[in-house]
Amino acid sequence: MSVSMHAPASGLVRRIALAPSISGRMVPAVYLEPFPGSTQEIEDGTPCPLDATPDEIIAAIQDAGVVGLGGAAFPTHVKLKIPEGKFVDTLIINGVECEPFLTTDHRVMLEESRDIFTGIRYLLKVTGAERVIIAVEANKSDAAEHLRETFPSDLNGSVEVLQVKYPQGAEKMLFSALLGREVPSRGLPLDIHALCCNVATAAQMGQLLPRGRGIQERVITVTGPAVKRKGNYRIPIGTPLRFLLEHVGVADDVNRVFLGGPMMGAAAPSLEISITKGTSGVTAFTDTAAERTHSPVYPCIRCGYCVDACPIFLDPSTLGRLAANEQFSTMADEHHLMDCFECGSCSFVCPSHIPLVQRFRASKAATLEIRTSPHILSGNSVDTIMFNVVLALLPVAGFAVFAFGLAGLLTLSVAVVSCVLTEHLICRAAGKPSTIGDWSVTITGLLYGLTLPPSLPLWMVAAGGVICVALGKALFGGLGYNTFNPALVGRAVLQAAFPVAMTSWIPGFAAGRFSSVPLSTLTLPFTSPEYDAITSATPLALWKFSREATATSDLAMGFISGSAGETSSVLILVGGLYLIARNMMSWRIPASIFTTVFVFSGALHLVDPTRYASPIFMLFSGGLMLGATFMATDMVGSPMTSRGRYLYGALIGVVTIVI
Repeated sequence: MSVSMHAPASGLVRRIALAPSISGRMVPAVYLEPFPGSTQEIEDGTPCPLDATPDEIIAAIQDAGVVGLGGAAFPTHVKLKIPEGKFVDTLIINGVECEPFLTTDHRVMLEESRDIFTGIRYLLKVTGAERVIIAVEANKSDAAEHLRETFPSDLNGSVEVLQVKYPQGAEKMLFSALLGREVPSRGLPLDIHALCCNVATAAQMGQLLPRGRGIQERVITVTGPAVKRKGNYRIPIGTPLRFLLEHVGVADDVNRVFLGGPMMGAAAPSLEISITKGTSGVTAFTDTAAERTHSPVYPCIRCGYCVDACPIFLDPSTLGRLAANEQFSTMADEHHLMDCFECGSCSFVCPSHIPLVQRFRASKAATLEIRTSPHILSGNSVDTIMFNVVLALLPVAGFAVFAFGLAGLLTLSVAVVSCVLTEHLICRAAGKPSTIGDWSVTITGLLYGLTLPPSLPLWMVAAGGVICVALGKALFGGLGYNTFNPALVGRAVLQAAFPVAMTSWIPGFAAGRFSSVPLSTLTLPFTSPEYDAITSATPLALWKFSREATATSDLAMGFISGSAGETSSVLILVGGLYLIARNMMSWRIPASIFTTVFVFSGALHLVDPTRYASPIFMLFSGGLMLGATFMATDMVGSPMTSRGRYLYGALIGVVTIVI
């Protein structure tokens, strides 16, 4: 597994001792003092011709010290040894540099194409592959064009341009995108008769083997907000990181330095470490840039972002929960932990800022590395998502106040305040920091208030708010752990305890609604409210008991009686579309619900239009719009996979029609 090491300069070996490494551990190292009087010319050794045997080429690659220069630094000669019974029909040269900030491979493709093609000839000879494909991302079109222009006519292969998408440069992604082949779980590329080699590695082979030299330097991207003179530099192997940063210049408030890119690179524990063969880049961040990654960790809200982001279709949410409980064997045996190549996509998109990829690394190695990648995060966070849901609900709540006046305002206000106050008091009693700042309890209060009749006695509203948070949320462990939607828990308890009060409605847009409230609103606790003079039938009740269909325009705009959330369907849809546009709501669940309800109610309406209402009426009447848009899509309680969301929505639609 070992490879030769070549001194990057002529000089004197001062000592062989331990030195700090990127892992934070001390490792054996050679301390070399360059000789000032030397010209530092690199002399050629014994060349390895292209007509050498595969074994001779592999030995030359090992002697040259060639390793994977994409970052893994795996010995290339080991990778090229094809076991008996295996064969390679396609060689892929990986020029898809998808890691943010890094442009090393881009410059190599533009400036060292001759060496790349020479290296490809060695690789084809060793592997016996019939063809070669050079993969380049679409944002490097100049490199792709240059390689096509210089592509040797006697080579069987092509240059393919791929979509700009992280982590497109991962081996497994390339095999799928270029060949339509999938590496089996815990398998190797040889299992699908393919082999992948980094473009910089191919260039080094083409440069070193014909001259009998070894790797002494490599091209490295030095970049980041803290770097003054960003660029691609040819750096001798073993150069101290501190010396390199002093050469390019860094900002006074440099905060963190990574070897590699911000997604998969490793944080430097010290500036005394050295540049190695696997160092493809150095990225430095300032205090300001680093602050964006210092966010509190929230419980998992089962939003499913990580599931959508995982390029190999794992379930990072479940893996994260198992890792937290140290169920490592279950992770590996049942959830394919070892197939994860730690691209960091799950951690990047996680709004709860859970260090998922760090947990996976710890689960694999049983040792937690400090400050591991990714070192950048998406703009989403739990509190950001929750705040936007509140914004989406405000127009609906505002229309409810406009329709029902003071009664609607008081109902919504008491619902929100009772929920927020209950959560604050529970946190305080438990000795935990208050969680009202994540906005989740505000959403609970708003949704709960929107499901209530505006004439409901305020003491019942307050009691239901306590139940929402205490029984529907805190009892299960708080945000991310509740099995049911807390707002619906509170409503269900009130429905069971006070059925008359929960099914008594006042008409919307009544005269004097902003100057007075129904007597029932201010009813004293545990006394019976009066409703006879103010009750009004909802559209569903009108159809059920008198077969009277409410005009579609009234249903859509909210000129009806009912709970506060049964008013303007248009505003509910606008709020939902806003969240979908912000990628904060899955469109699959409401779309599946609406489609199922429309199809089944339409079929029933065709069978007997006098008994069954039209599908448009079913969509816009009752609380379907609010439930499908803001409750069924609750991230904590809804499925995370696309297929699961479709099925979940369809089942809700069927149940809606049945009841």
